[in-house]
Amino acid sequence: RSLTPLLSFLLSSPPLQLTTELLTRGGKDIAFSDYSPLWKTHRRLVHNSFTLFGEGTTKLQSIVLEAVEALCCDLQASRGQAIDPDPPLMRAVTNVVCTLVFSSTYQHGDPELTTVMEYNDGIVQTIARGGLVDIFPWLRVGDSHATDTNR
Repeated sequence: RSLTPLLSFLLSSPPLQLTTELLTRGGKDIAFSDYSPLWKTHRRLVHNSFTLFGEGTTKLQSIVLEAVEALCCDLQASRGQAIDPDPPLMRAVTNVVCTLVFSSTYQHGDPELTTVMEYNDGIVQTIARGGLVDIFPWLRVGDSHATDTNR
Protein backbone atom coordinates (compact mmCIF):
# COMPACT_ATOMS: atom_id res chain seq x y z
CA ARG A 1 0.00 0.00 0.00
CA SER A 2 2.84 2.41 0.75
CA LEU A 3 4.30 1.87 -2.73
CA THR A 4 1.20 3.19 -4.52
CA PRO A 5 2.18 6.90 -4.36
CA LEU A 6 5.72 6.06 -5.46
CA LEU A 7 4.51 3.96 -8.40
CA SER A 8 2.09 6.63 -9.56
CA PHE A 9 4.91 9.19 -9.37
CA LEU A 10 7.27 6.95 -11.35
CA LEU A 11 4.66 6.15 -14.01
CA SER A 12 3.51 9.72 -14.47
CA SER A 13 5.13 11.71 -17.23
CA PRO A 14 7.04 14.93 -16.63
CA PRO A 15 5.64 18.07 -18.24
CA LEU A 16 6.64 18.50 -21.88
CA GLN A 17 9.20 21.13 -22.80
CA LEU A 18 8.00 23.68 -25.35
CA THR A 19 10.09 22.21 -28.16
CA THR A 20 8.77 18.71 -27.47
CA GLU A 21 5.23 20.06 -27.10
CA LEU A 22 5.43 21.70 -30.54
CA LEU A 23 6.93 18.64 -32.23
CA THR A 24 4.40 16.23 -30.72
CA ARG A 25 1.35 18.51 -30.88
CA GLY A 26 1.05 18.54 -27.12
CA GLY A 27 2.20 14.98 -26.49
CA LYS A 28 -0.36 13.46 -28.86
CA ASP A 29 2.04 10.96 -30.35
CA ILE A 30 3.16 7.48 -29.41
CA ALA A 31 6.61 8.29 -28.04
CA PHE A 32 5.66 11.11 -25.66
CA SER A 33 2.11 10.19 -24.70
CA ASP A 34 1.26 9.56 -21.06
CA TYR A 35 0.55 6.15 -19.65
CA SER A 36 -3.22 6.47 -19.52
CA PRO A 37 -6.44 4.62 -20.30
CA LEU A 38 -6.12 5.87 -23.90
CA TRP A 39 -2.56 4.50 -24.14
CA LYS A 40 -3.75 1.15 -22.75
CA THR A 41 -6.60 1.13 -25.30
CA HIS A 42 -4.15 1.72 -28.17
CA ARG A 43 -1.94 -1.09 -26.90
CA ARG A 44 -4.92 -3.43 -26.60
CA LEU A 45 -6.07 -2.47 -30.12
CA VAL A 46 -2.69 -3.38 -31.61
CA HIS A 47 -2.60 -6.65 -29.67
CA ASN A 48 -6.14 -7.52 -30.74
CA SER A 49 -5.40 -6.73 -34.37
CA PHE A 50 -2.69 -9.40 -34.35
CA THR A 51 -4.95 -12.00 -32.80
CA LEU A 52 -7.91 -10.98 -34.97
CA PHE A 53 -6.02 -11.94 -38.10
CA GLY A 54 -5.10 -15.26 -36.51
CA GLU A 55 -1.39 -14.66 -36.85
CA GLY A 56 -0.59 -13.38 -33.36
CA THR A 57 3.03 -12.96 -32.44
CA THR A 58 4.15 -15.42 -35.12
CA LYS A 59 3.56 -12.76 -37.77
CA LEU A 60 5.44 -10.14 -35.76
CA GLN A 61 8.31 -12.55 -35.19
CA SER A 62 8.64 -13.29 -38.90
CA ILE A 63 8.64 -9.56 -39.72
CA VAL A 64 11.36 -8.87 -37.14
CA LEU A 65 13.44 -11.84 -38.30
CA GLU A 66 13.22 -10.65 -41.90
CA ALA A 67 14.46 -7.20 -40.87
CA VAL A 68 17.29 -8.74 -38.83
CA GLU A 69 18.33 -10.88 -41.81
CA ALA A 70 18.52 -7.77 -43.99
CA LEU A 71 20.48 -5.98 -41.26
CA CYS A 72 22.97 -8.86 -41.03
CA CYS A 73 23.42 -8.81 -44.82
CA ASP A 74 24.09 -5.05 -44.68
CA LEU A 75 26.67 -5.49 -41.93
CA GLN A 76 28.35 -8.43 -43.70
CA ALA A 77 28.58 -6.38 -46.90
CA SER A 78 31.03 -4.04 -45.14
CA ARG A 79 33.53 -6.93 -45.14
CA GLY A 80 35.15 -5.94 -41.87
CA GLN A 81 35.44 -2.24 -42.72
CA ALA A 82 34.30 0.33 -40.17
CA ILE A 83 30.80 1.59 -40.93
CA ASP A 84 28.23 3.84 -39.33
CA PRO A 85 25.64 1.37 -37.97
CA ASP A 86 22.94 4.05 -37.73
CA PRO A 87 21.56 3.84 -41.31
CA PRO A 88 21.20 0.04 -41.45
CA LEU A 89 19.75 -0.11 -37.92
CA MET A 90 17.34 2.71 -38.70
CA ARG A 91 16.24 0.96 -41.89
CA ALA A 92 15.69 -2.33 -40.02
CA VAL A 93 13.51 -0.71 -37.36
CA THR A 94 11.68 1.43 -39.93
CA ASN A 95 11.01 -1.63 -42.07
CA VAL A 96 9.44 -3.49 -39.14
CA VAL A 97 7.10 -0.58 -38.45
CA CYS A 98 6.33 0.02 -42.14
CA THR A 99 5.63 -3.67 -42.73
CA LEU A 100 3.16 -3.71 -39.85
CA VAL A 101 1.47 -0.45 -40.82
CA PHE A 102 1.79 -0.19 -44.60
CA SER A 103 2.87 -3.71 -45.73
CA SER A 104 5.91 -2.21 -47.46
CA THR A 105 9.63 -1.85 -46.80
CA TYR A 106 12.54 0.35 -47.82
CA GLN A 107 15.56 -0.89 -49.75
CA HIS A 108 19.16 0.25 -49.25
CA GLY A 109 19.66 3.73 -50.72
CA ASP A 110 15.95 4.56 -51.03
CA PRO A 111 15.70 8.38 -51.23
CA GLU A 112 12.41 8.42 -49.30
CA LEU A 113 14.05 6.56 -46.41
CA THR A 114 16.92 9.05 -46.47
CA THR A 115 14.38 11.87 -46.12
CA VAL A 116 12.64 10.08 -43.23
CA MET A 117 15.98 9.52 -41.48
CA GLU A 118 16.98 13.18 -41.92
CA TYR A 119 13.62 14.30 -40.53
CA ASN A 120 13.91 11.96 -37.52
CA ASP A 121 17.48 13.09 -36.89
CA GLY A 122 16.34 16.72 -37.01
CA ILE A 123 13.70 16.02 -34.38
CA VAL A 124 16.17 14.24 -32.11
CA GLN A 125 18.77 17.00 -32.50
CA THR A 126 16.17 19.69 -31.78
CA ILE A 127 14.99 17.94 -28.62
CA ALA A 128 18.53 17.05 -27.49
CA ARG A 129 19.82 20.57 -28.06
CA GLY A 130 17.58 21.94 -25.33
CA GLY A 131 16.62 25.33 -26.70
CA LEU A 132 16.64 28.41 -24.47
CA VAL A 133 12.85 28.43 -24.53
CA ASP A 134 12.91 25.04 -22.77
CA ILE A 135 15.24 26.37 -20.08
CA PHE A 136 13.58 29.80 -19.75
CA PRO A 137 9.85 29.25 -20.40
CA TRP A 138 9.13 32.99 -20.22
CA LEU A 139 10.84 33.28 -23.63
CA ARG A 140 7.78 31.62 -25.21
CA VAL A 141 6.79 34.90 -26.86
CA GLY A 142 6.85 34.26 -30.62
CA ASP A 143 7.95 31.18 -32.54
CA SER A 144 11.04 29.16 -31.76
CA HIS A 145 13.49 29.20 -34.69
CA ALA A 146 14.80 25.79 -33.59
CA THR A 147 11.49 24.11 -34.39
CA ASP A 148 10.78 25.82 -37.73
CA THR A 149 12.67 23.27 -39.84
CA ASN A 150 10.82 20.35 -38.27
CA ARG A 151 7.30 21.69 -38.64
